[in-house]
Amino acid sequence: MILQEDFGGQLGNEGIAELHRLDQSAQKIKLIMQEVLKLSRLSRQPIVRTTLDLVPLIREHASAISAGLVESLELPDILMVYADPELAARIVHNLLDNSWKFRNGARRLRVTVSSEGPRISFRDNGIGWSPERAPRCLLPFERIHGDEYPGIGMGLAIVKAIVMKHRGSVGVGGGPDDGAEVWFDLAGE
Repeated sequence: MILQEDFGGQLGNEGIAELHRLDQSAQKIKLIMQEVLKLSRLSRQPIVRTTLDLVPLIREHASAISAGLVESLELPDILMVYADPELAARIVHNLLDNSWKFRNGARRLRVTVSSEGPRISFRDNGIGWSPERAPRCLLPFERIHGDEYPGIGMGLAIVKAIVMKHRGSVGVGGGPDDGAEVWFDLAGE
C-alpha cells in the first residue's frame, strides 16, 4: 500500500492496522463487483444448447480444484445433458468448488454425483448446513456459514441463475456435518 510505504512511520500501529482493514474492505468490494458483473453478463449471455456428457467436465474440474485431494469421486459412467457447454462447466466448477471449500477437515472429501431422470445431484461429505437455512444459500451474497470460510456467497447463486436461464430447477439438501447436496435439472426448453 502506498500510504503505508510513504507514511508508515508516521501512522503508528493503530494507523497501520486501520490501513489494513481499509485494504481488506476494498478487496472485498472489488470481489463483490466482479461477481455482480459475472451475474449481469450471465443474464445477457445467449444460450447455445448442445448434448454433452458432464462426466469428463466433472473429472477435469475436480482435478483442477482439489489438486487430486478428492479421495472419492463417485460418478455414473455417462451423464448426458442438453445445455450450453460453457454454462454447464460453470455449474460443475461452482458445485465442486463449494464441496472443496466447505469440506470437513476431519475426513477426506468425498463427492458423489448421481442422476435420476433429468435431475442431477452433487452430494459431498463436508460440513453441510442446517435444513432451515440451506435454501438461502441459493440467494446472492448469502453466507450461511458466516465469515469462517472464503467467498462472498455468489457461487450457488450463479448456479441457480444458470439453471433458471436453462428453464430448469434447482434445490438443496443435506444436514449439519452430514454434507451438502445440490440438485438441478436442465430439462426446460
